[in-house]
Amino acid sequence: MTTAALTFGCAFLAFSPPLALLFLLTYSKANLIIVVTTSAFAYLLSTVLSSLFWLPVPSSLQSNPYVLIFPSIVFQFVARAAFVWLYHRVEHSVERSVRRHERVEGRNRAAAAGGGGGSSSSNNNGGADGDNADGDDSDNDGEPQADSAKLRLELNDWSSALAAGTGFGGMHSFFLYGTLLASESGNLGTLYQPSCEVMPSLVNSAIMAYMFGILDVFWMLFTFYGMRRRRDAGTFESDGGLQPLSSSSSAGAAAGTGATSNS
Repeated sequence: MTTAALTFGCAFLAFSPPLALLFLLTYSKANLIIVVTTSAFAYLLSTVLSSLFWLPVPSSLQSNPYVLIFPSIVFQFVARAAFVWLYHRVEHSVERSVRRHERVEGRNRAAAAGGGGGSSSSNNNGGADGDNADGDDSDNDGEPQADSAKLRLELNDWSSALAAGTGFGGMHSFFLYGTLLASESGNLGTLYQPSCEVMPSLVNSAIMAYMFGILDVFWMLFTFYGMRRRRDAGTFESDGGLQPLSSSSSAGAAAGTGATSNS
């Protein structure tokens, strides 16, 4: 009889990689939870495409494992690449909106500074008023930066790739092992396969689901790395204004503008 210890132990073994990453990394951030959910949906799309490909296969070829294995690998790769491409498109849109917001705030601060300079030249007050004005300007400079920080995704490729691998690998492990686990939990006996008579099928399949869960995480990391390099070498760096300027380059540009105006 399949005992409860064997059932729960195999379940914890099979689903431990995605569950550990889910509760230790992605559970604390809502953005990463969205990444986990959408990557799991990407795996569902890959299984749907693989099933649609399997329908017209004649019965004489259905016993050939290569007819099922290689199309499934291709569709999973396409689903990973499509998910990372969609993630980069969303990131691109967010970066554009943040840059647009920063440009608008910069124009507003420049207009406010110009108006304040004209009014201060007409009014000859004490140094205390100037100090108060400087303090107000520093406070106003900090507010747009805080707004821009709120608009950003606050994600990087490492955390997003791990979250995407969690969703993709978790759904893969569930489809690979969930059916066998549910069918064997109420049986009177323990299932053994003729190809492996020394180990129950629950343990054997749990080990495979565990390895596939880890492998999906690594494949998602490689996909993020490859798609990021392809994007940086192509349209991302050539699309002007998307990369935020560093503080040193901004200060150098401001100093150059001031020197030109003084000359």
